[in-house]
Amino acid sequence: MKAITISQPTANKTLIGVSLSLALPFLFAVFGKHLGFSLWINEIIWWSIGGLVFTYLLVVEKRPLRSAGFKAVGLKELGWGFLLGILLFFLFPLLNVVVSYFGWPVSQEKASIIGSLPVYALFILALRAAVVEDLLFRAYSIERLEELTGNKLLSGALPLLLFVLAHLQWGAGHLLFVTGAGLLLTIFYSWKRNIWINIIGHFLVDFTLFMMIPMMKK
Repeated sequence: MKAITISQPTANKTLIGVSLSLALPFLFAVFGKHLGFSLWINEIIWWSIGGLVFTYLLVVEKRPLRSAGFKAVGLKELGWGFLLGILLFFLFPLLNVVVSYFGWPVSQEKASIIGSLPVYALFILALRAAVVEDLLFRAYSIERLEELTGNKLLSGALPLLLFVLAHLQWGAGHLLFVTGAGLLLTIFYSWKRNIWINIIGHFLVDFTLFMMIPMMKK
């Protein structure tokens, strides 16, 4: 696929948007842990980064929401979202076999924090992960990188790489889960081009797994 012909000012705005979408969350994920913020301050910052990119799309780029995958949702899209959630859910036990075989570590600290939270907090965490991560690392960045480069593979691979590296502190075992889930989410978005499908699938699997953590620790 050839890069879409766009004017230099538009290309500059697109490049800034991609930088906001990928660099900001990556830097916060890597260095934010050293700032000592509470869980909820971190969540507010994540929502703020997502809101910044969303606002940039509407106010600076002056582009429709469809340009970042916000398209109509019908029964078919709901079905694809549920299918994605099911595929993600069954991907985890398969990858867990690999993690267990090689003895790769998974951050117990993160699991303990999540496992101690009430249901409403788990709901908020799962919703934020689905909405913000799929906006930043999938829909917006994939669409804009494809416009700039004309390369579908690069447009999916670069956000996926940064998404995986942003989870380094969770341990090698968790990185395999993140890579597998991130790859599937990237494939689905590149195929269906509808962010709601990703959000539904991502939310369903995260919320379900969050709820299961206390049971898995017994």
